[in-house]
Amino acid sequence: MRTSSAMPPSRTPCAASDDPQRQFLPAASFFPATPVAHSFLIRGRHAEFSRVYAHFSLLVINLALWFLSLFGYFKEKPVWSDNEGERLLFSLLWTAVSGVLIFAGARLGLKFMRGYGITFLIINLYTFYFQFVASNTSGAWFLHLLLMGGSLVWLGFHLEKKRKQNREKN
Repeated sequence: MRTSSAMPPSRTPCAASDDPQRQFLPAASFFPATPVAHSFLIRGRHAEFSRVYAHFSLLVINLALWFLSLFGYFKEKPVWSDNEGERLLFSLLWTAVSGVLIFAGARLGLKFMRGYGITFLIINLYTFYFQFVASNTSGAWFLHLLLMGGSLVWLGFHLEKKRKQNREKN
C-alpha cells in the first residue's frame, strides 16, 4: 500500500500540458477554425450549428484573455501583485483582439462578432481601470464607485437608446 502523496515520476508539477500559455495558443487557433470548417463542410439542416461553435470560440478566447489579464502568467499559484507588466501586456493583447473582432464584425456584417468585441472591450476597460488606477488610489474608493457606476449606468442607457433607434429604422 502506497501512502506517499508524491506525484508519479512521469508527471512533473510544471509539465507542458499544465502550462496555460501552451494550452491557450492551440485553443486560440483551433476554436475560430472550427465554425469556419463546419460551415464549409456540413450542409443540410446541421449547417447552422456552426454559429454555436463561433459563439463558443469567441467566448473561450475572450475569457482566457480576461483571466490572463487579471492574474498574468503563473506556473504554480496565482499571484496578483508584482506582475503589473505582464498583466498590462495581456490587457493590451485583449484590447487588440477586441479591436479585431469589432473591425471584422463590421467588415463582414457579423453583428454577433462586433457585439463580442464591444462587450469585451468594455469589460477590458473596466478591468484595467480597477487593476491599475483604483488599486493604486484606495483612499478615493467612493469616487471610483461613483465614477464607474455612473459611467456604467450612462453606457447602459446610451446603448439601449441606440438599439431602439436602430430597430425603429429597420
